[in-house]
Amino acid sequence: MLSASAMARRLWLFWPAMLLPIPQSHAQSASNSLPPVVVETTGQRPRPAVRPKVRRASAPVRPRQAAPVARAPAGQVATTETGGQGSRGGVPPIKQTYQLPQTSESITAAEIQQKVNVVDTEDAVKYFPSLFVRKRNNGDTQPVLATRTSGLGASARSLVYADDILLSALIANNNSIGAPRWGLVAPEEIKRIDFLYGPFSAAYPGNSAGGVLLITTRMPEKFEMTTKQTEAFQSFSGYKTDKTFRTDQTSVSVGDKLDKFSYLLSANFQNSYSQPLFWLTNPTIPAGTTGAIPQLNRIEQQAPVVGAGGLLHTEMATVKGKFAYDITPWVQAIYTLGYWSNDTKSDTQTYLTNAAGNPTFGNVAGFASGYYTFNEKHLANSLSVKSDTKGSFDFDLSVSRYDYLEDIQRSPFGVLPNSAAFTPYGKIARMDGTNWTNGDAKGIWRPNDAH
Repeated sequence: MLSASAMARRLWLFWPAMLLPIPQSHAQSASNSLPPVVVETTGQRPRPAVRPKVRRASAPVRPRQAAPVARAPAGQVATTETGGQGSRGGVPPIKQTYQLPQTSESITAAEIQQKVNVVDTEDAVKYFPSLFVRKRNNGDTQPVLATRTSGLGASARSLVYADDILLSALIANNNSIGAPRWGLVAPEEIKRIDFLYGPFSAAYPGNSAGGVLLITTRMPEKFEMTTKQTEAFQSFSGYKTDKTFRTDQTSVSVGDKLDKFSYLLSANFQNSYSQPLFWLTNPTIPAGTTGAIPQLNRIEQQAPVVGAGGLLHTEMATVKGKFAYDITPWVQAIYTLGYWSNDTKSDTQTYLTNAAGNPTFGNVAGFASGYYTFNEKHLANSLSVKSDTKGSFDFDLSVSRYDYLEDIQRSPFGVLPNSAAFTPYGKIARMDGTNWTNGDAKGIWRPNDAH
């Protein structure tokens, strides 16, 4: 028996040999060796081993020189057309001019035409990172913009502008009447769209907590006239609703540039039908009816589906004029006038029938909330004067006005007993006379190329 101290001394003497690699013949025998690894590839040949390059000692190693960094002349701002933040559409012009610190993303009209299927204006930003537009159907009037910091129920925490006109409706902070008025911009007008992420600049008010979306419409350089017809079809099947829904859109524009004056007139009309936006349920199958579809709600309670609601028929029109005058080669005045109208009817579909086989609402009051008419007529105009000298000083002055000329929603108060009819009396929600006026003034001084 060896003592513990003697055993430690022997291990101390032999530990270098224990660290030596074990010969392969002793490490594993032929009987327990692992099978060779085979990597199968499709249509690829094995690449030959690449020998490492040996640098001769006599050849001196020269350090790499950094690529020269282009610097703007004194009093000018360096610009970057590609690469970096917002590389898809280049760096946003406002970010270049005012050297804003926000992370940004951009897209141009050419990129939209090549990569995005745009029916409504809000479709143009559906592939922007960290953005989500709650568009439920073509012609939707409630497409709220959501960001990482502000969700769908916080419409007033992100701002949407179009040529200095505030499209965000700050009269509410929800996903219904607070949605931006995207309809004032036709898809054919778009020159570029820029999004500035997050509240990191004093260039915009506090409602920019989620970010700022800037839509810039184009101006012609010569006479042009365009027409466009869009047809969209959506096949839908859910419960007992099985139908194809259609959207028609017609767009016309004409513009020209006459010396210092340029103009662009555009009109857009859309006629769309939507799939059901919600299902009508009831705690039980209404007495004396058939046709309800047994279902469970999210907490495993009985919630038979009795019908479909929110079947929208929307007729939407936009007429817009944009006029620009070059006061000097560096100063331009722009006036924009836009008119938008929308006539919507929301309908319902009942799955219930009575004992005689006739359709009935089964006294389910929810059918009344899915049926309404909505008539809207809005007017927006703006005037701006901007300079683009790229010299020591630039300014940007703008004022805009948005008016609800007509805004009336009518809905029935309830359903009539044991029938498929609504009450003759109902409710009216009016927002006529709502308006807002915005004024904005920006200036930038560049004393040297360092600031």
